[in-house]
Amino acid sequence: METELVLPVEHWNEGKRIGLARYERAKRLGLRDSFGQDSAQNHVYGACGEAAFALSMGIPWPHDRSIDGFVEVADVLPNWEVRTCASTGGMKVRRACGDGIRYCDPPGRIVAFVLNSHGSPSYKMVGHVVAGWAQLNRQLSDPNNRGRPAHFVKMIDLALFAPNFHEHHGWLRDPQSPSGWGCAYCPTNFEGETP
Repeated sequence: METELVLPVEHWNEGKRIGLARYERAKRLGLRDSFGQDSAQNHVYGACGEAAFALSMGIPWPHDRSIDGFVEVADVLPNWEVRTCASTGGMKVRRACGDGIRYCDPPGRIVAFVLNSHGSPSYKMVGHVVAGWAQLNRQLSDPNNRGRPAHFVKMIDLALFAPNFHEHHGWLRDPQSPSGWGCAYCPTNFEGETP
């Protein structure tokens, strides 16, 4: 089941603010995208997709490291990477992190696919996949010869967002949690001895 929502103006404004801050940070660091350029519009587009996803899941966003936009911290806490795009051709999962790989997806992260037409306030949460599954089961490809191969997951291979998906917890080991367990989907710690 796909979840669709219209991003409220205040959330769009916050996404725009975060996106522009990421763009300014990338410029200061001399970073470029796969085309050798950088675009404020793309940063805003991605940040608004994160805001829409977090709102649909009932997860607070932005978090204190949202402006970083780097691999150390997930796009949406605790464990979500969000890919916002305008086509249903497939979802990109970056390579596993390793020596010399700057843009990567840690294998334990969950990658969510958000569909949006540029400029539209309507966002559709389509599905998700664990990055490590894609890295093991999908070949690396670089269809546009951008020099950044990735694993592309077809829509049919995505796990769909079921009704009330975010109300159920998927427990994983979390050393930051007092019990040692945290939810993979939302910032909830397990209260008890074992999940």
